[in-house]
Amino acid sequence: VTHAYGSVLRRCAEERLAPLRMALTGCARAADTLARIDKAGGAEKWPVPRLEPSFAEALPAVCSPAEDGAARGTPVRIVVMSPDAEEPLREVAKDAVYVVGGLCDYKRSVQTTLNGARASGVCARRLPLAETLGASVPSVTILTVDQCVAALHLAHANGGDWGAALRAALPQRKLRAVEAPSAVSGAAADDKAA
Repeated sequence: VTHAYGSVLRRCAEERLAPLRMALTGCARAADTLARIDKAGGAEKWPVPRLEPSFAEALPAVCSPAEDGAARGTPVRIVVMSPDAEEPLREVAKDAVYVVGGLCDYKRSVQTTLNGARASGVCARRLPLAETLGASVPSVTILTVDQCVAALHLAHANGGDWGAALRAALPQRKLRAVEAPSAVSGAAADDKAA
């Protein structure tokens, strides 16, 4: 989370992008995580609200547009980003709130975010890695929080060019893993033609 926040701020400054609004939800059940964030230092200065309820409960009230001091709470479209979602995200919509969950990098919990979206009655989408880069390798389709946030932010800022957004957001090792199978299959096709 701290890396994602810092990465977004740095990218906004470097590329003169509009800043993102971020919130931490589910804080009532995340005391250990919050303690680690606080221990890292600097988080108390973030303009990031910490909300005790789950995203499904907290976000509609916090993220709904309020005009002329009108009460918040207007329905908002929530999209949970999950590598296990069947449908890819086609565009980053201004009227949607994107939930990017943070799980431990060393152990993937299969379908946790997808099941959370279903239980909350909201849609889940995945980044269009397969459609844009041909990525179907699990090590490429599972991203860190900051990589997912960066891809969303860049795709929004560049008008929906997922190829450019993903190539800028993903580390080179993941991009090489995507390119390697196509190079191998291309060589195999050349062998067959010969």
